[in-house]
Amino acid sequence: MDGQIAAEHFSRYLFVSHYLDLGGKKVLDIASGAGYGSYLLAQKAGQVTGVDISQETVDYATTHYVRENLTFLQGSCYE
Repeated sequence: MDGQIAAEHFSRYLFVSHYLDLGGKKVLDIASGAGYGSYLLAQKAGQVTGVDISQETVDYATTHYVRENLTFLQGSCYE
């Protein structure tokens, strides 16, 4: 993902991480994709769980975005 769409996604995560008090809170990031947004949120939240429908994407996120308070799981937001 690049260009305008990437910038929009990134700016949403930045907004949440900078303007909401995430300290000590549990955050669920549905459709977390590659994991960069969950990683940003985990810098301030107590615990972040990123969920994506694609196991391949979850595997990528788990490998590339590692923090003690960050977990990625495969799942559907519809279920």
